[in-house]
Amino acid sequence: MDLLKSVSKLIILFAVCPAWYSSFGIADSSNATEGVRFALFWPREASALEAARMFDDIFQPWLKTACPLAARLTKDFVHFSLPKDLDGLINVTQQLAARPVVLASIMEDRPSAAGTSSWAVKVVKLATATVASSRAADSTLQVHLMSPPDGPTLAELLLRVLRVSLRLPSNHPDRALDRRLGLLLGKPFSLVDLHPVLKAFGGRVFVQSLDDRVGSSGETEAAAAAAFMALEKLERQGVRDLLVVANRRAAQRLLRLSIKTPSSRPVYRWLVFNGDMTDSSSGTQWPNPSLNVTTVEYQKPRTELLKRVLSNRTDSLLLYDQMSLWAQCLANLYCTNTSKKDTVVTGLTGDFLLSSNGSIERLNWRFDIYRGLLVEAELAGRISTDGQFNLSEPIERTGSRAEVLGDVRRRTLRVYTILEGPYVRYKNGLENRSDLPLKDRLEGFSFELCLRVLRNLGITDFAVQFQNDSIYGDVVNSQWNGLIRSIMLGHVDLACVAMNPLSSRAEVIDFTASYLSYNMSLLYTEEPPDAWEEIFLFSQPYDIYTWLGVLGATATTAVVVTALHRIRQNNVNFDLLHSLYCAFSSLCRGPRQGRLPNKPATRVLVGAFWLFSLVVLTNYAARLGAQLVLRRIQVDLSALQNLPKQTAYRYGTLGDSSFSIVFRNSSFMYMRSIYTTMATQRWLVKSASEGIENAKAGGFALIYDTPMNQYFQQQICNAHLSAYFQNYEVAFAIPQMSELRDLVSGEIVKLKAAGEVKRIYDSYFTVSPKDRPDCRTSTTWITDLVPAEPPALAPRKGALTLLNCLGIFLVNLVGCTAAVLAALMERCWSTVLYRYRQLRSAEAGNDGQQKRRRSTLHTVLTSIYSSSEA
Repeated sequence: MDLLKSVSKLIILFAVCPAWYSSFGIADSSNATEGVRFALFWPREASALEAARMFDDIFQPWLKTACPLAARLTKDFVHFSLPKDLDGLINVTQQLAARPVVLASIMEDRPSAAGTSSWAVKVVKLATATVASSRAADSTLQVHLMSPPDGPTLAELLLRVLRVSLRLPSNHPDRALDRRLGLLLGKPFSLVDLHPVLKAFGGRVFVQSLDDRVGSSGETEAAAAAAFMALEKLERQGVRDLLVVANRRAAQRLLRLSIKTPSSRPVYRWLVFNGDMTDSSSGTQWPNPSLNVTTVEYQKPRTELLKRVLSNRTDSLLLYDQMSLWAQCLANLYCTNTSKKDTVVTGLTGDFLLSSNGSIERLNWRFDIYRGLLVEAELAGRISTDGQFNLSEPIERTGSRAEVLGDVRRRTLRVYTILEGPYVRYKNGLENRSDLPLKDRLEGFSFELCLRVLRNLGITDFAVQFQNDSIYGDVVNSQWNGLIRSIMLGHVDLACVAMNPLSSRAEVIDFTASYLSYNMSLLYTEEPPDAWEEIFLFSQPYDIYTWLGVLGATATTAVVVTALHRIRQNNVNFDLLHSLYCAFSSLCRGPRQGRLPNKPATRVLVGAFWLFSLVVLTNYAARLGAQLVLRRIQVDLSALQNLPKQTAYRYGTLGDSSFSIVFRNSSFMYMRSIYTTMATQRWLVKSASEGIENAKAGGFALIYDTPMNQYFQQQICNAHLSAYFQNYEVAFAIPQMSELRDLVSGEIVKLKAAGEVKRIYDSYFTVSPKDRPDCRTSTTWITDLVPAEPPALAPRKGALTLLNCLGIFLVNLVGCTAAVLAALMERCWSTVLYRYRQLRSAEAGNDGQQKRRRSTLHTVLTSIYSSSEA
């Protein structure tokens, strides 16, 4: 029987699918052959090939051992259409050219109530055919019905397991249990089948249907997501115990999304019935090490041969049992000379009675009970319909740190992230190193902190993966997208990203303790104004030609006053210098009382100039004030409320992110208005890099978190931050009810207290001086002359800074310098004149003495001459 238990698969199609008939010939010692044919109507298409492999690997060796006449055993497969009823089956068998069918089996693809079937199970007398052996001359067709256990039978077994695994009272089996049960039900089972369970739990059963439809990948994912979201609803209703009764497709879809991640569903105690969960070879794809899962399964294949030939399906096990019965049937019919007797055959799904007349009766159903699932499952007991039941005491899950970490370390932790430097970025030169695992190619504030946390927890087996669309998550068409959806679908164990724990997000996923607090701000650039224009900002109301005209008019007035004074002198000496002084002083000070000209013509000219000065000064003051106000209004980004009022900058933030969600769902009308403008004008950006490029180009203000804005400000020339608002926190994202959350949060708190979080933050958000751009221009030296104001004395928005007033000081300095130079020149000129006059005076004295000398000499000479003549 050991060989008999090492069976392959044979399945012939059910309903409208084609049927396969296998023909066997057995040669006796006289070389005469006896033929026997049997028919299988099974619900899977590849059954004929599996039947051939099963017969070659298992039954042919066994028959040769049991029957010496089977040495020259041959087989043949013939294809026929599947009849719709038993009469059709008889008609098909009568059409066979060779020997009549002796054995037939029908496999129903859903459990049926005891004693009911769409096929009538009975023995049919076939027409006698000419055969070589008289033993088969009077043939009858034995039709055997195979189907999964009926619903009530299964429900009674599951209820017994529930009572023990959930520690429910059994002394009052008829009393409704004071416990809430979540029932995840899939086809072909119905609530009627599970009536004993519903009765035991009274009205405290919460039912959720499982969809097993097969469609496009999108439809399949939607069906899986619906099942996963059903768990969230059950948890909110206080359900902690789950009973899963479904077919293979629906059960596996649910398990891949939930039990696959035990750390995300520790709150539940599962009881799973699925006869198809018998193949442990596929379990490595999604193991479940948690002790909160109990599975009721058919007996698992024990030998390597059975593991190879049996598929992960209930019908394969039933087929094995049917073939075991038929092998015994064939041996009794052809290979033994002993009298026929009843035989008990033990199969994988239970025991069968093979009667002497060839009929088969199932004696019981037998299931194994396991703790855990698939490769992590441990045999805990066995239950059968004939009263056999044993189940070891359930192990309570405490949720302790050691237990949770033990579960996590036994599998590969799935870590998702999104590139967003400096939170997460590639290491220098490793962007294209596909030969290295992704976790060795990344760095950044969030990523390094995540690695530190996992290392402190002793978790070394983890795989890092990018979120495909690089979107954090938002509600689109009433459905979450991006990373949040991946977490909701159970694809992620830990998201090492800088995510804001908004209340809307916290309804569908969980967050760890925050590791960074910040606010939002605006980042924008503005072209640096010309330094000379900033210095002479006071001169902006008039252009250069107007100023030249004013200076020319003032000088002309001074010249005319001087000319009039020459024509008719006033009581004051209005020479050219005095006239220029009076004209310029009047232009700057306005009319003043004092020594004024007393001649009518000069007074008329002075009055007209005063009127001219008044108009010039009032227009200058008005235009200067208007320009300063207009300049502040056009580029006033000091507050968020001013964004819609200004026209110099477009503005936007990251779409499908917490930033856009804040504006869209804000209780403040101006913030909703800003979001409407950003959305309608298509100013929302797809990534932070796109927003930074827009800000660099100018005319765009990026609304983003302040740490990122400060980081980018260090790399952009002429970048400014303003309009700080809305405080936020940043945390890692994690599936709801994950036991890993408290462990990660605890490590984050420890690292913050030790100052490690601040150290890691500074190492990534501070740009070294050598990596900062050189923003100096040809006129930077001028602005360097002005000392920077300390933060405590920073000027308010719109105020004239020292740089703006530097031109006035320069004018005064030029005036002082000119005055000093004029004084020096005047002093020098006076000295020169004095020296010149001294020299002239000296020269004049010398000339007088010479004249006197010449006169004396002339007198002397004349006297001498006169004396000589005499």
